[in-house]
Amino acid sequence: SYHGHKQMHRFAQWSAISFLFSGYQWVFNNPACNGFKNFPTFGLQALNYTWNFDFQLPFVGLGILAPVSVAWSMILGGVLTWGLLWPVLSNKEGAWFPRGLSADDVRGAYGYHLVAAMALLLTDALYHTIKGVVGFISDQKFADSCRADERSQAPDELTAAQQKDPTHVPRADEELGPGLRRKNNKKKRNAWRREALRIIETDTLSDASALQFGMAAMERALRQHIFLADGAASWVGVAGFVLFAGAAVAALPNLFGFSTAVAVGGAAKTAEAAASGLMYYHVLVAGVLAALVALASARGAGVTDINLAGAYTKLGVLIFSAWAGSGVGSAGAGLLCGGLLCGAATSAVNAMYAYRTGFMVMASPTAVFASHVIGLGFGCIAAPIAWLIFESTTPASGMNASSLFASDGFFASPLAAVFRSTAALAGSGLSALPMYALWVGMAAVVVAMFLNIIRDILPAQARGLVPIPAAIGVVCLSGASVAVDLAVGAVVRIVWRLRYPRSADAYALVVGCALIAGEGLWGLGRGLLAAFGQQSPICMSFTMAPSV
Repeated sequence: SYHGHKQMHRFAQWSAISFLFSGYQWVFNNPACNGFKNFPTFGLQALNYTWNFDFQLPFVGLGILAPVSVAWSMILGGVLTWGLLWPVLSNKEGAWFPRGLSADDVRGAYGYHLVAAMALLLTDALYHTIKGVVGFISDQKFADSCRADERSQAPDELTAAQQKDPTHVPRADEELGPGLRRKNNKKKRNAWRREALRIIETDTLSDASALQFGMAAMERALRQHIFLADGAASWVGVAGFVLFAGAAVAALPNLFGFSTAVAVGGAAKTAEAAASGLMYYHVLVAGVLAALVALASARGAGVTDINLAGAYTKLGVLIFSAWAGSGVGSAGAGLLCGGLLCGAATSAVNAMYAYRTGFMVMASPTAVFASHVIGLGFGCIAAPIAWLIFESTTPASGMNASSLFASDGFFASPLAAVFRSTAALAGSGLSALPMYALWVGMAAVVVAMFLNIIRDILPAQARGLVPIPAAIGVVCLSGASVAVDLAVGAVVRIVWRLRYPRSADAYALVVGCALIAGEGLWGLGRGLLAAFGQQSPICMSFTMAPSV
């Protein structure tokens, strides 16, 4: 159609713009210099607290796609954390935490960031979990009351045909009795109110974005019907969780024992030492926490499109290493349980992305879930095989797993060193965190609960003015620059909607997706350049002008 052709043209146009601009940025983004990501939009002093516009077009596109309440929440969260709280805490360096620590050391300012963000995200997830369970129970009671009312109808609630023949099933066009008419109207009002509040509360990129772009009511109802009509029973999820949690409890404590059996020499001693601190109850608690972490991660990524699986991993490493005690065994227990939380968080985010895509293209949720499970199963088979290949020595090339995964190796993983250092530090307990970090976390828990309660109490028209705790939690770790990027995208969408409403309704969704897709396509080019050893040729830095 003509409309579809115009949408494809816009998508190709803005994807190309995003791709070319990302390549242009790469020319100036040499790792030894600042580049566009550290462009001091609001000055060098503000740049120290990540207040700048870093020209990340994917986040600008996300600001176009996301509801305005998300951008507002992230800006407010950035002002409260990176504008007020973190600058105040940074002045306590040397008094509350040691000086000269790296930016990702949990003993320093990063410890405050991590504790506050995780408290906000996990409290928000726990609140919505309880809210969902209570809502499900109330809906079941409402359905039971409807069936009970149908079985015990008063005479004035029957149609004329039913009064003559009790076995008659009334048609939609038959006149209802006055009593049944009053009950039905009340139930319909309550049901529509509950459904409307549920839709408005969905501050993710699925239904809320569809509502804001003027999707027709019939199309929206069709998408919801397809997405909700093909779901699995509740007991399937519970049974699957119990099954896989039990398998993890039985298998993971013995995993290092298997590694000890197949390893030789120093590798066997290392595996045996790492396994010494891991107990079955560590894995059991990690499995229970994984459910909450998965929900928090999916909600945070759904609101902001940012995956914080690494932060959940650090939190798990910190908690379980401290629980396991001191020594090498505590570090192994923390790393394994943190890896379990990392897998749950990452898988939940990927599943959320898949379900979001399935909702937009009207795919069967069961088919989406089956595809996700097949991919996970293949990964469970391929990952151990790949590790065994890396673990085996190759004398002909002179390379082994140690050299491949070294800091300067081909498969170097910078985060691995961060996780190991976090696990080693956590062996001394929660005292590894900076002073008053737990008080900051408890304050974040209170703030998240208060904001969620206020959002539920206020009417739907005013609910968007209350910030979303999950968005604030994401900003605590990602930095204020992400909030600035989203705010720019939200302003673009608002101005576009005010000036050209029909064009915005037709193409805003397409342009936002194109900005994200173009930068993602450049990621392939950046990977190829890195594989051939090419770095950015130009170094761009920003300093204060010399005084005259």
